[in-house]
Amino acid sequence: MVIGITGSIGSGKSLVSNYLIKKGYKVLDADLISKEVFDKNIKRIKKLFPNAFVGGKIDKKQIALEIFNSNILKEKLENIIHPEVLKKIKMEIKKNKDLLLFVDVPLLYETSYKKIFDKIIVVYVSKEKQIERLMKRDNIDKEYALKKIASQLSMEEKKRLADFVIDNNEEQEITFKQVDEVLEKLK
Repeated sequence: MVIGITGSIGSGKSLVSNYLIKKGYKVLDADLISKEVFDKNIKRIKKLFPNAFVGGKIDKKQIALEIFNSNILKEKLENIIHPEVLKKIKMEIKKNKDLLLFVDVPLLYETSYKKIFDKIIVVYVSKEKQIERLMKRDNIDKEYALKKIASQLSMEEKKRLADFVIDNNEEQEITFKQVDEVLEKLK
């Protein structure tokens, strides 16, 4: 069985994924796969974002800014990254077909990935906590945090589409207890 883990930015997907790994489950990280694909396609990406390459080094924050300001650039980058990420995830699913396999996919609903999962877990957090976490984690102001949040499907819509919702507004132990309850239901 293949289980997708998603949620909005700053919701705690990594916390849930790391807990599952500690419990002995296999968890694929779509962000890590995406970074590999990004690095592999750096020449194509450089052509799309010439302002993000200074002195031979890439400025990913510049790419993020350009994406937030241009849906066309965002779509072109996604057309480079997403198909290859999906292909790699499908290969891993085939290799691990006898396991309960989890895949952490931040943009699960915003991409075509939904159809490859048997069940989907959404990690939920209030918008206030999400803003607070983003500002702290990414060292950004509230306005930019809100832009990042607005670029994704709303948390409420993700909750509505999920098979399971993990509420990550409280202490970690409460979140872990909810994960354990979901694991029991999946067995």
